[in-house]
Amino acid sequence: MKNIDQKKQSHSQTVSQSRRRLAKSAAITPVFMTLLNRPVWGAAKTMCTVSGFESAVLQGGIASGVDTSETCNNVHGQNYWASNTPAGFDKNTEKFNTVFSATLTDDPTFQTVLSSGNTFDKNFAGLYLDELTSGVSPFGESVVDVYTGLTSTGFYTFADGLVWSSSEFDLFIDYLHTHAP
Repeated sequence: MKNIDQKKQSHSQTVSQSRRRLAKSAAITPVFMTLLNRPVWGAAKTMCTVSGFESAVLQGGIASGVDTSETCNNVHGQNYWASNTPAGFDKNTEKFNTVFSATLTDDPTFQTVLSSGNTFDKNFAGLYLDELTSGVSPFGESVVDVYTGLTSTGFYTFADGLVWSSSEFDLFIDYLHTHAP
């Protein structure tokens, strides 16, 4: 009988130690996962994203630790697409109004908008081609959706609730073009 009691006690201690280890790891895991999140380490200090730009510039000046000499990948300078053509897209026949559901006078082609359009339309035509070639929107949301929101209401509401007017977009797009590869 004594042998059975010793086994029960030994088993109880093993289970108790296992539970303690599990409880400790469960308590540490959220902290560890939080530390693995890159923004905690400061690795995401960029102004090439809407969120980063909003935090760094629009909310009170350049945040410390932001590399303003960074390169914003997946975008090109403002005039790049006027003299370059993306594969599989004929900017001489594709109509800007068709892609953007816009109502520009004379139903211009992308080439016309890129070469002689107003700055707003030219920027969005170029950013659309950047999105088309890279598969990544500089806004994190469709360039066409952003354009449509801005032209129909004067502002755009992002999925996370952030609202920008054309003036915030102008600043952001200028930053992207200035920091394009």
